[in-house]
Amino acid sequence: MVTNELTAKSDVYSYGVLLLELVTGRPVVQDDRSLVEWSRELIGTDYRLHELVDPAVADTFDLDELQEMADVIHWCTHKDGGARPSMKQVLRILYERLDPLSGGFARAVEVEQGYYYG
Repeated sequence: MVTNELTAKSDVYSYGVLLLELVTGRPVVQDDRSLVEWSRELIGTDYRLHELVDPAVADTFDLDELQEMADVIHWCTHKDGGARPSMKQVLRILYERLDPLSGGFARAVEVEQGYYYG
């Protein structure tokens, strides 16, 4: 958005923001503050991670799955576009971490060079 250029990496950022909206149940901007900025304070600390979750579903989430989603959100919304994953990498992470039986999918996706957060 800063460079006014739409790229695959800006799409990945948008996907991370969408995941963040789904997890938190909050709008992208609230009280003149970005949801991504707000979440950075919580994602980096295990003892505050539960504060990310939408209060309407706070009693029904799995902490391990929340950590996985937080990792993906953090990686997708990295400030440096070059450090963000491709969508193939995001899919691989989600399938491998959240569904350990899907290893076949991960092997089918071609290996890409890039950063790995996790």
